[in-house]
Amino acid sequence: MKKRSGAPVYGTVVAGGTDNSLLLPRIIVFDRPCSPCIVTNHGATDEILVKVNVELNGIVSEVFAAPYLGHFVIPPKVTLADAAKDPPEGGECYCDISCGGQIAVHSVSFCTVNGDLDDISVVGWDQ
Repeated sequence: MKKRSGAPVYGTVVAGGTDNSLLLPRIIVFDRPCSPCIVTNHGATDEILVKVNVELNGIVSEVFAAPYLGHFVIPPKVTLADAAKDPPEGGECYCDISCGGQIAVHSVSFCTVNGDLDDISVVGWDQ
């Protein structure tokens, strides 16, 4: 039986990352592992790539690389088809990268292809 209480926790940005770079993702580290961990794409038209890291002192041993196995792809808040509707439809797109609480998340990396890293939020809850 799982119990959860308390406010959500926010990690510390240990690498600011560069917009639209698979080699320089933004990296966030939590003081204590969290689960669940929700990543939300607030961007209007760009999907994002997210991965749970194995890291030491904010250094991640791998970068995003095809075929992106083990990475989460979070779609944009509004797709082109949604934007064409009158009025435009869409909503926040998010993913629980702890896979329903099965993974304890200590560090997260995310990157954009044609978007802004500041359009992404990450929040977790202590285990």
